[in-house]
Amino acid sequence: MAHAYSPRAIQNCLKAGVRSIEHGNLLDAETAEMMVETGAFFVPTLTIYDLMIKEGAKALDPYTLEKLELVGQKGIAALELAYRAGVKIGSGSDIIGPLQHLKGRELAIKGEVMSPMEAIVSATRSNAELLGVADRLGTIEAGNIADLIVLDANPLDDLTIFESGLERVVLVMKDGRIMKNIIKPAGPQSPNFIGMKGGMK
Repeated sequence: MAHAYSPRAIQNCLKAGVRSIEHGNLLDAETAEMMVETGAFFVPTLTIYDLMIKEGAKALDPYTLEKLELVGQKGIAALELAYRAGVKIGSGSDIIGPLQHLKGRELAIKGEVMSPMEAIVSATRSNAELLGVADRLGTIEAGNIADLIVLDANPLDDLTIFESGLERVVLVMKDGRIMKNIIKPAGPQSPNFIGMKGGMK
C-alpha cells in the first residue's frame, strides 16, 4: 500500500505493483480507470480533514485551513470518481489520538456518495479482501470467524450511528465470544416485547 495524492504519484505506484492507494485526494478519471484495470483498492480518509478543520479552526493559520478545506473537497470528488469508475473501495480514517472514537464518521461521509450498505461493505467485506482474509472475515457466513457488532438502531437509516460507538454498539462478538453486551432484555413494558407461548421473542 502507499500514501499518495496526485495522479502521477498514484500511477507510479500502480505501475510498481501497489494494490492499495491511501488518501488519493487528487485522483483523476484516467487514474481511476487505471486502478480498475490493475485491480487496486482505493482507501479514502475523509474524516481527518473534516475533524482538523472543525477542531483546529482556532489553532491553525488561515493558509493551513484553506489547504485542508481544498484537500477535503477534493477527497469527496476523488471518491465520486473512483465509485463511478468501479474502483474497489476500502475504508480507513487516518485518525489517531483522542478523536479515535469519531472514526465511524467515515461511513457517514462515504454515504454522501455511496449507498449506506456500500459504505458499510467498504469497511467489512472490501477491507477483508484488501487484507487477504476474505475467506474468514468481512462477511457473516458459515465457517467464518464470528466477529460482529449489534447496534441499537438500523445503520441503513442513519450512518451517523457509527460516530457514537460506545453508546450505540450494544453487543460485540469476537471470534464467537461475547465481549460486550448491554442489550436490555425485553419485558412486558418494552415496545420490543412480543408475548410468545413458552417465552419471549
